Amino acid sequence: MLDFAGVRPTVDPAARCAAVESDLTIVGIGGGILPVGFGLLPYECSVGTPYRGTRAELIELIEPARHGAVSAYVEKFPLEQAPDVYDRQHHGRINGRAVLVPGA
Repeated sequence: MLDFAGVRPTVDPAARCAAVESDLTIVGIGGGILPVGFGLLPYECSVGTPYRGTRAELIELIEPARHGAVSAYVEKFPLEQAPDVYDRQHHGRINGRAVLVPGA
């Protein structure tokens, strides 16, 4: 599970979607809090919060997107299709980014 926002409305469902031996990576720095401890997440769920670069570098990186020079193509899929979506991604059959949406 990748959380690119890192705010409570995205951190909470990300934690609920975690499974045994899963990886939950909170990339966004939106201030969301995820309680971590024995019994709070499934067994062997790894949680990471990678952070690289400075805020100024991040702003420089996203500036072209603000001016329309960068676009991202996103395909949305119901969460139930996750195994098929991962297989399609593994075989290069996803255009752009795949987003799994719970309850869709």
